[in-house]
Amino acid sequence: DLDAVTMQKLGVDTIQINTGGACHLDSPLVKKAIENLDFEENSIVFIENIGNLVCPAEFSIGEHVKMLISTVTEGSDKPYKYPLAFEKADIIILNKVDLIPYVDFNEKFFTDGVRALNKKAPLVHCSSKTGEGFEKVAAWLEAKAVVDLIG
Repeated sequence: DLDAVTMQKLGVDTIQINTGGACHLDSPLVKKAIENLDFEENSIVFIENIGNLVCPAEFSIGEHVKMLISTVTEGSDKPYKYPLAFEKADIIILNKVDLIPYVDFNEKFFTDGVRALNKKAPLVHCSSKTGEGFEKVAAWLEAKAVVDLIG
């Protein structure tokens, strides 16, 4: 529960879901967990699925948006290894971009792989350390929420 505790210290309501040994979340587990949340108007619920990029991509867990986060430290080959996850993503975040000068990451290879699988999803470069890119992600989420409310 390290991540949950970190989020709670930041004042974010957090629920730890135990999968009972399964390799990913499923919709009944998520439904049961969010029944205990007290939502404020215009709330957004983030569900961090577990495991690798294979299993979570294959199953719906009741989400409205699939946000895929890949990091430069994981390597530039991820779109080629996990095509379904990149195909289904509504937005793709490339995190830790501040480390590109220090790791073996081929940005063109990564981007070409992403675009071969998914031409529509925004690809946003972010850095959790510097905050770069997160204003773009927040703006995209806000716009997406407005579109979903309007229908």
